[in-house]
Amino acid sequence: MTLSGINPILNLRRQFGQELRRFAAAVDVPLIDGMEQAAGLQPADFGDYVHVCKPAARHSFTDCLAQRTIDALNGVPSTQADSRQKGKPQ
Repeated sequence: MTLSGINPILNLRRQFGQELRRFAAAVDVPLIDGMEQAAGLQPADFGDYVHVCKPAARHSFTDCLAQRTIDALNGVPSTQADSRQKGKPQ
């Protein structure tokens, strides 16, 4: 895929993220953001711009999401949760 083919995908992801943050703020719900980085996902783990297709990557994402949810319910800041997740073996 050429760079010109990637830019529309990146623009869609950016636009989706902005709309999601606006929606979360409008309805006053916490947004769990930064999951790709916290779970150690790579571009090759995705089938398109939102779906995680590789089983190991999906497991890592699900594990990270579960831990973030538990931490949010317990009042743990996501930055503290992220530092714990990064020390985890992949």
